[in-house]
Amino acid sequence: MSDAPAGARSRALSIAAVALLAAATVSAPWRGHVDDTDAQLYQVVVRNMVRSQDWMNLSYLPGVHAAFREHLPFGLWPFALAATFGGERTLPVVAALFTLGALGVTCWLGERRGPRGTGLAAALLLAVTESFFAYGGRPRLDPLLVLLSTWSAAIILVDHRGAGRWLAAAVIAAGAALVKGPFGLVPLVAASLALAVATRSLRPLLSGAAAATAAAIPVAVFLLWDRAHGQSWWNGYWRGQLLASATAERMDGSTAWWFPFASIAGRFWPGFVLLAFAAVRTARGRPEAVPYLLWALFTLVLLCIPGRKVWNHQLIAFPALALAGAASIAPWAANRRAPLVLGALAAVTLGAAGAGAGRLLLRPPCVVSVELAPALDRLRPGEEILVISSPVSWRTVAELAAERDLSVWIAEGWDSLPAAQHAGTAMVQEDLAAPSSAPEGWRQAGSGRGWVLMTR
Repeated sequence: MSDAPAGARSRALSIAAVALLAAATVSAPWRGHVDDTDAQLYQVVVRNMVRSQDWMNLSYLPGVHAAFREHLPFGLWPFALAATFGGERTLPVVAALFTLGALGVTCWLGERRGPRGTGLAAALLLAVTESFFAYGGRPRLDPLLVLLSTWSAAIILVDHRGAGRWLAAAVIAAGAALVKGPFGLVPLVAASLALAVATRSLRPLLSGAAAATAAAIPVAVFLLWDRAHGQSWWNGYWRGQLLASATAERMDGSTAWWFPFASIAGRFWPGFVLLAFAAVRTARGRPEAVPYLLWALFTLVLLCIPGRKVWNHQLIAFPALALAGAASIAPWAANRRAPLVLGALAAVTLGAAGAGAGRLLLRPPCVVSVELAPALDRLRPGEEILVISSPVSWRTVAELAAERDLSVWIAEGWDSLPAAQHAGTAMVQEDLAAPSSAPEGWRQAGSGRGWVLMTR
């Protein structure tokens, strides 16, 4: 038997083992009660899209983001399509498929660019990085963003010769930009910078600038069209989200310029150890990780530019970081004994996920699903409920809206109730629920973990 077929079979078995392991880690949290404010917000937005059959005029709640313009609608379309035919239970599956796709693209890039075994090791590394896999199976925009933005950069990192490859990269990056604006372009621009440095040529930089500009055209056309037809997205997304984030007018995040690097140091584990190892090897004249290190470095530098920074924005740098760290252990992943080791790891991981180990990664189930569940069970979907807290508890709002399908209204005190609401139930922060402060007719119906449920 020749070495070539045996080597190909060994690689195929290793890839299959890593794919199974990744599927286990991404789906492991599903065995528990997942509370995720962003994911639950998108779940409600998608629910409204399906019910209204209007996939452009997004909404969240009558009293909160009645016109939802925080993100463009296009990244939610795959979820809305899945929910239309399979219900909301399909939303985590769609997100998981995007995440597994991103792992596949990362593996392909590493194996094509080398050294051999890099892509396999990088996919394994991402599959066991908690901040990557724990959120990869939730209905967020990040899984699709990471898939498309990584794919756009991978095309030119594998081979940047020929206009066709840059055109393909631009088309895919345009999809990423439609999902999450400028962040969809960052990996492609960073890859172009890395290639320019590695080749000591301006050509990749100029090609990258042209590709990124072309990729931004669909978003620009949509916003300019909207500006001439009501300015809903222009004001809500362009001004209220993009410009406000770029200038740090929005304060819900970090404004420290170095935050992306701090976020990676705190979240990219166990890969951070391999990343440090790769840097040491590079300093000692072993250059196999240099292209990936440059790509990761430029990605993080570009992520330092916006005034407002949030941790999940750094997820687009994870594939580059994983490849950089994996390059230092590529020979191990290419070893013919690797399928046995990876197969054993996959079997253990599948068993642990099936036994419910994913619950260990989650917060305790929310008060909405435990202590207050019996009282909330009496409410019908669509009923109004007040959430009275100071500051506003967005997590509680998201839990009630997603898990209970309730129409949530918010207030920071009994003296500031929205005039439009007619709720007969209220979830009140404990220190605001004193009988003397509540209007006449309200009585306590339950309590738990700093919350009081009141009815009238």
